[in-house]
Amino acid sequence: MMRRIVILFVLVLGAMAAWACEKNDSTRLTFGKTVHDFGEISMHAGKIMCQFECVNNSDSAVVILGVLANCGCTTPVYPKDPIQPGATAVVQVTYDTTGRPDGEFEKEVVLHTTAPKPRIALTVRGCAVR
Repeated sequence: MMRRIVILFVLVLGAMAAWACEKNDSTRLTFGKTVHDFGEISMHAGKIMCQFECVNNSDSAVVILGVLANCGCTTPVYPKDPIQPGATAVVQVTYDTTGRPDGEFEKEVVLHTTAPKPRIALTVRGCAVR
């Protein structure tokens, strides 16, 4: 009997936790795309740029606390001010082909935010040719 009570208690706690997570997920940034493919580019193109647009689909402001690129050839620029509910924002990512080898590349930029799912990964890729 005690075992059944413990199992029931664990199930109820799990359901409550899932409900709370679902409710808190309302504070988020929604990106139209999270991957940008530059396609085939010259390895001598220098700096090439793309933009990722997002919308704050919540009822509270979201702040991008920081952005980290997994390579020095990739530079992100992001809004420092809070993104208000319903507002759009742009994260700009620049990839520098200077001194990079030819061939396919894929670079990731990770945003850290105040949203319940605080980590958002954006990816740029392409193929540098001679």
